Amino acid sequence: GSAAAAEPVMVGDFTEWDIDPTHNGGSWLDPDPDGTLWFSEQMTIGVGHLDPATNVLTEWLAPAPGTAIDGIVADGLGHAYFTTPSLNNGGPNTLQRVDPATNNFTIWTLPYGTAPGIFLLDYAGKVYFTMYNVGRIGRIDPATNVLTEWAVPSASSFPEDITVAPNGLVYFTEDNKHKIAEFNPATNTFREWLMPATGAASDRVMLRYNELT
Repeated sequence: GSAAAAEPVMVGDFTEWDIDPTHNGGSWLDPDPDGTLWFSEQMTIGVGHLDPATNVLTEWLAPAPGTAIDGIVADGLGHAYFTTPSLNNGGPNTLQRVDPATNNFTIWTLPYGTAPGIFLLDYAGKVYFTMYNVGRIGRIDPATNVLTEWAVPSASSFPEDITVAPNGLVYFTEDNKHKIAEFNPATNTFREWLMPATGAASDRVMLRYNELT
């Protein structure tokens, strides 16, 4: 990765850092527990890491680029995960992990045409993600490299956003069916709730963790 000092610019109450202009299209952000910030670079299929305390900005181009980056998540252990879904089946579908200490990438290639979308790590370090084009959710265990997939009960559901509660239950949205769904990996069972508003398009899902422990 390329590391450089990114001098901040104060604009009113805001602090701004410029990224490499050739690495454009900043899209997703996720704070690391250590106070640093990870972000994706949508147009150039790269990822960046900013330390606001030192103003050191490091950027990497993904080795298996695909055609987009959809989400980035810090694991709290110094790594960041991101997906490269193939838009219109134009490239590889991957889940990738970058280790800034070594500049090494770990790449998991996902089934063709799945278009992996939003993803999240559970409290055991496993990665759950939606597979928008094929109506499935998936899980990769980085410790064993085992990929597990489950078909969503509603056909043509287009699952999009996903999150995991501390009790292990997985929640996700069904963009095309206007539903919120719950998946229990301990029993491999699903529950679904239809959105009450006519034509409601469920897109993002969040949890109040203190109510679901």
